[in-house]
Amino acid sequence: MIFETIHSILNGSLQPWRKDNTLSESIYRERLMSICANEMREKLTYKINYRPELLFTYRLKYYCRIILHDIASHLHDMLLKLSQDDCYDLTYYHMKVTREAITTLVHDAVKRSQQFLADISSLSQPNSDFLTQRDEKEYTVILRFIVASLCLCRMEIQQRYRNAINPVDIYDVPTFYASVAGWSTDPLFEVVSIATDHQPKNTSKETRQSRKQPKKKSPNTFTKATFILSGIQEDAKIAESRWSVSCESLFADFVKADNKANERLKIEKLFTGRGLNANEKIVWKAAKKELVYFFRQLKPHLTCPTQEYFWNVVASHFIINTEGKRKTREVAISADSLQQTSEKPQPDMVKKLDEIIKLLTAPIGEVLRVHSADIEDEPDKAHFQQMVEQDFVRDLNSSKQKR
Repeated sequence: MIFETIHSILNGSLQPWRKDNTLSESIYRERLMSICANEMREKLTYKINYRPELLFTYRLKYYCRIILHDIASHLHDMLLKLSQDDCYDLTYYHMKVTREAITTLVHDAVKRSQQFLADISSLSQPNSDFLTQRDEKEYTVILRFIVASLCLCRMEIQQRYRNAINPVDIYDVPTFYASVAGWSTDPLFEVVSIATDHQPKNTSKETRQSRKQPKKKSPNTFTKATFILSGIQEDAKIAESRWSVSCESLFADFVKADNKANERLKIEKLFTGRGLNANEKIVWKAAKKELVYFFRQLKPHLTCPTQEYFWNVVASHFIINTEGKRKTREVAISADSLQQTSEKPQPDMVKKLDEIIKLLTAPIGEVLRVHSADIEDEPDKAHFQQMVEQDFVRDLNSSKQKR
């Protein structure tokens, strides 16, 4: 379960209104001191603004700190997992699970807050009274802080992974509160963009220039570097058969091949670590979303030079000229645009791409068995059948040697 601490505060053993959590201020002070104050391990783009006096007890400070730790832990784990694999499906899955958990917990927090009679306006004024209905005001602050923290989490992952979100599902902070919490605004805790909150005001030209961060080197520059496809370093005759069937499948629907021998050589270079020059572009005749899908699914099987950006290698060696029914449409291509593409191909195109990916990555015996069943020409079929039998004998001998 994600957000375990928040769930426990709302529905479990950490509920602040339980008798066994009605502890002295000295105990909560000790608990607070035992938790690192640096809640967020990642550099965030959003923060929560509030008046310091709202956290008027050590119990409040303790609960708010463990809430932030829970948010930080989930963000850290999610960013770590997705930094190792930016597959669209994996990103979409984590986004979906997180959004659903946030929505459920916000609803729980709102429902809990309705049980207490604390007047929000009495907490939001500069001369607020924190003594009257003290316990209920503590509970209200904790519940409101939970909602603000979950809002921050939603904004943060939304900012980082916009390519995995349908545009209709993108919220700003007011929309989040209105749609999920049912509150138009929260006078206690304000979730704001750090960039917006820290815009310089009335600063001199020299000061503004001194605050500029050095620009990162753009990944959208040409590189001769290519990939190495795992498992492709095999017997020359077997590799020849694999390249033959996979390239023919690519040429059928995805790669333009006026000269099949030349195009096949480019594709072999692309996946065997041999450099490709700028004049050796591969023309992709399908849509950009299909090129992106193809390489996202292949990525676990590819080794990319450590100094190179994965999508920059792809962008360096392809031109996209999508062939329609009446005309060919040139499509702009860059490393950033490829990485940010989130639209998936149509099911029939996904099926064709998956078959090609299997041709490139599955054990060669499986590739040849499947492909030989589809060949109509008898001499060719006999040739493939012979290779299948040789592959079977080799596997059998290998098994005997291991015994």
